[in-house]
Parts: sequence; structure tokens; C-alpha cells
Amino acid sequence: MKDFLGKEINVGDRIAYLAGRRTGSSSRRNMLFKGKVIGFTTKMIRVIEEKHNSEETIMPFNIIVVKEGD
Repeated sequence: MKDFLGKEINVGDRIAYLAGRRTGSSSRRNMLFKGKVIGFTTKMIRVIEEKHNSEETIMPFNIIVVKEGD
């Protein structure tokens, strides 16, 4: 699968990604997170969010692969 910029996504890649989060009882906001790719489903990417060490699945067009050290 390819990220938002057309770069191939691989297991172990460090990424920046958008994900929706609740910000109140009835509101949601897209927020930017850092994480690592841990696997794939048929249409989505399985990631570990860096700060809270939580696993989630993200659509590839919401991901940008970043270079090590960025």
C-alpha cells in the first residue's frame, strides 16, 4: 500500500497520521499523531501510536511515512 504522498508503506516504518478523536460529548476532531506500522489488513494499516502505545487501524491516505530521525 502507498501513503498520501505515494511512498510504499512497510512494517516498521515510522509515520505521521491523522485520526479522529472525541473532544467532547458530541464533538470529534482530526488530530495528528506519530506512530509505527505493525501490520496490514486488506484495506487498512495497523499502527501503534507512539505517545500512548495504543493500537489502531488507519486508512493509507491518512498516513505519511517519515524518515528515521525526523
